[in-house]
Amino acid sequence: MKNFNDYTYFIYIGNNKSYGFYTYRGEDGNQKGYVVGRDAHGNPIYKKWKFNNDSMRIIRVHKNEQDLDKNSAADFLRHSPECKDSVSGSYVGEENQQVLVYFKEMNDKKDAVDAVDTRRVVIKAQSAALDLKGADLEEMANIIGIFGKSEEIMTHRVLDFASNSPQMMLDFINDPSRKVKALIKRSLNAGVFAMDGKQVKWEGKIIGADEDEAVSNLLKDDKLRKAIELNLSKFGG
Repeated sequence: MKNFNDYTYFIYIGNNKSYGFYTYRGEDGNQKGYVVGRDAHGNPIYKKWKFNNDSMRIIRVHKNEQDLDKNSAADFLRHSPECKDSVSGSYVGEENQQVLVYFKEMNDKKDAVDAVDTRRVVIKAQSAALDLKGADLEEMANIIGIFGKSEEIMTHRVLDFASNSPQMMLDFINDPSRKVKALIKRSLNAGVFAMDGKQVKWEGKIIGADEDEAVSNLLKDDKLRKAIELNLSKFGG
């Protein structure tokens, strides 16, 4: 059984939606990378380390995890200039404040609370995905681009989406315009709607300057929405 005390955790604290890197310039000025392979010419292939504000907010590495050159994974992350308190970081001002920090090693109570909250969102999204049945499941599947599949396949794809984009999944679940969003996706898939740049068109008529505006317009116009639903039913969409 794994001893989870043997892992080091790093948490993303950047403002961007996502962040990643292959290499960085270390304290000695040399380029550093975590080597996971070599190409036909013997050149190193580096791992890409990825964070985001969704399912990849936390990275976990084992204390004994090493690359092909026997470099510690935990130390590699700790020494990144964009890790808080890194020896390779950029520090400015009289207070020697570190800048361009994107992640940090988890080592206090607040970090643990943040990590648990992140995991809680993932579990909630996965549970919501598994609870979807019938028309609700099909709507959610349509929104993420899945059409005409069995219930089992739709559940698998929606669960995968929920695992990777949990907050977006929960936003869709609670979105009062979800049915209309699904209708637009089905209409586009069936060829009833056409995209002209970002514009959504139906038989030459502009439904919206983009998908968001199309959703807004169809929410306001029941007659138009029902006409589209009738048209779509003829295409088996």
